[in-house]
Amino acid sequence: MIEFLAAPGIVDTLNPLTHFSMADYTGWWAFLYRTFLHGIWARIFAAAFLVSALWYGIYRRLFLVGIICFILSFIITYLGGVVKMMFWWAT
Repeated sequence: MIEFLAAPGIVDTLNPLTHFSMADYTGWWAFLYRTFLHGIWARIFAAAFLVSALWYGIYRRLFLVGIICFILSFIITYLGGVVKMMFWWAT
């Protein structure tokens, strides 16, 4: 299993800088932060996913959907702070 993950083809495939230039990659993250992970839209989506997680997980008893919604809410909330810290000069 370790040999499979250490193969140079897998690592090169997962590295986004082999597919994009550094300027395109940082520009994409800055665009994502400005449009989705910042401000009112991030709060609306995070709140909607959190309410959906509780609705589907508790009331509808669809635990997998509830867990997925909770993970999406966590990702939006966490990535907003991480991207803000990484690209503080672009905002």
